[in-house]
Amino acid sequence: MPTVGRDFRCSVCGGSASHFSPALRRYFCDEHFIDVIVERVRRSINKYKLADKLKRVVVGLSGGKDSVTMLSVLQRLANEFNFEILAVHINLGIGEFSKYSEQICRELARKLDVPLLILDLGDLLGVTLPQIVRRLKRPACSVCGTIKRYLLNVVGVEACATAVALGHNADDIAAYILKNFLLQNLSAIRKHGPATDPLDSIAVGRVRPLYEVLEVETRSYVKAAKLPFVEIACPFKPRRYFEASIKKALEFLEDEVRGLRLDFLRRIAKNLDVYPSPSEPLRACSTCGLISSAEICAFCKLTAKVVGEPLGAFVRQRIREAIASLGLRWCKESPKSSQHM
Repeated sequence: MPTVGRDFRCSVCGGSASHFSPALRRYFCDEHFIDVIVERVRRSINKYKLADKLKRVVVGLSGGKDSVTMLSVLQRLANEFNFEILAVHINLGIGEFSKYSEQICRELARKLDVPLLILDLGDLLGVTLPQIVRRLKRPACSVCGTIKRYLLNVVGVEACATAVALGHNADDIAAYILKNFLLQNLSAIRKHGPATDPLDSIAVGRVRPLYEVLEVETRSYVKAAKLPFVEIACPFKPRRYFEASIKKALEFLEDEVRGLRLDFLRRIAKNLDVYPSPSEPLRACSTCGLISSAEICAFCKLTAKVVGEPLGAFVRQRIREAIASLGLRWCKESPKSSQHM
């Protein structure tokens, strides 16, 4: 990818360029680079019919460049599309890393004037992620994913949100889809389009506003917009050699075929119905009432192993109280799912 130096000029205003967009092969100053990314997300919202799904949106906010970009862009588009936003940060109790991440998220929420809900895993479960990993002897990322997916879905259901927004960038999505195609795990591909639908009262839909925004562009966006973001990697982050190799291959091919990654994702989105749905029937967990492929959901199984009892229903009650304390009034009436409490 070309470097940006003092001799490059913004393709819009002619001023000094600070950023390069691989998708457009053009240079931009801070102001016009921000405009480019906001416009790309705006077009994605219209193209993939995401506006209604984003009316009352829970935004998963880790504090990294991708989720920070997503929250900022959605906030900029909130008046235009009549969005209501609730940012949610999950403090996993990973020592100084989690303290720093929470601090960044609080700073960002104040800067953007967005309501923020902090969920502290140690407070909710009595144990932190490192403690859970040691007890279960399972990979940290697998445990983390189970916990985050569950908690974000709980917030979505209890807040009566229309969707949960995830900050996956185009590079990550393309690599994940291609990996699953190579492994012939085709049902996983169907879940990684621009959006998934809600399921009755047991799961809110998910949206990916950055579906057509490249990773290098989110890195440039947070700098152009002068936003705080977590610049250090999670101590548990593994080196995923397979996915990293796929990303490198896609970057190499992009040099030969301009726009390959975004064209690939657009075609995937257009042809999602070709891929099979997961074979396991989805149902309500018998202990907490939320989405599960078995009688008891993964989160309730996990907490039963770690603390001796499933905590899904307890966690739902705690999160409902936390949402109420924010004064959020998205629910016209209590969620139907409350019958499982």
